[in-house]
Amino acid sequence: MAQSPSKKPDQTSSSLDLNPGPGNFKLSYRIIPTAWGDAAVVFRNPPCFIQGIFLPSPDTATRLRYLFPESDVSTPYPPPAKTLIRWISDYFMGKPVRDPNPMWEWLDFGPVTLLQKAVYHATFRIPYGQTRSYRQIAEAVGKPGASRFVGNTMAKNPFPVLIPCHRVILSNGGIGQFGGGVDLKQKMLEIEATI
Repeated sequence: MAQSPSKKPDQTSSSLDLNPGPGNFKLSYRIIPTAWGDAAVVFRNPPCFIQGIFLPSPDTATRLRYLFPESDVSTPYPPPAKTLIRWISDYFMGKPVRDPNPMWEWLDFGPVTLLQKAVYHATFRIPYGQTRSYRQIAEAVGKPGASRFVGNTMAKNPFPVLIPCHRVILSNGGIGQFGGGVDLKQKMLEIEATI
């Protein structure tokens, strides 16, 4: 349910922990309409770094205006942001998407630990239309007993869709949790299964 603009959106509903860092740059975002609500890409420029991705939700625009009141939505989209915006739009329209590997270098991970970044990278490499368990991701980063850590890291994923945490499921085949809700996770897996 979308929140009333008169109420402050729940800041905890976003997993983004943006790290603007030092420098003279403009923070901006682009809203991407989908069948499940608005998604969004948040970026800074110059230089261009992707700051975060919002999953589709009916209250995305309200949350963005609250979280980034000083953002410049008129900023021209630099090529990496433009590429990612098109990629996410195509994804949610069910169109085949190109390999996003070149996008990794444009992601601003901010204060994540090396182990968290390794978890994100292992998740990033899960092929389109396939899944891995939390345990398999833990094993891939050399921490076979760290399934819970992997789950907690997935819950803070600043780049969902691009870092496909929706492809990480329970070892027993159950779908597991997802920041955008279990229904959206199921729909995203279904989108990938049909292409």
